[in-house]
Amino acid sequence: MPRTSPGDRAESWKIPNYNLVDFHATYDLPIDLGGVKLQVFAHIFNLLDEEYVQEALDNSQYNSYQVDGEIVNPHKADAAEVFFGLPRQINAGLSVLF
Repeated sequence: MPRTSPGDRAESWKIPNYNLVDFHATYDLPIDLGGVKLQVFAHIFNLLDEEYVQEALDNSQYNSYQVDGEIVNPHKADAAEVFFGLPRQINAGLSVLF
């Protein structure tokens, strides 16, 4: 939400830092089917299942606590609209290489 008061110089709430670990692996199967090779793969995104805030909107007009149209704690965590990151996701499959 844009700031409407020129005197509002407070810093916005900053989302906490986070780190993500992804895992990617492939393995060529020792099979040759007339020039066709097979490969298995696996991807694990957010391997450690980190809970994190990916994005936030300062002073949300929808999620902040307001009294008479005024935000009670402007530029604080309870006035922000947050978007959480994705949980652990696993993707595995078989590639046919020819």
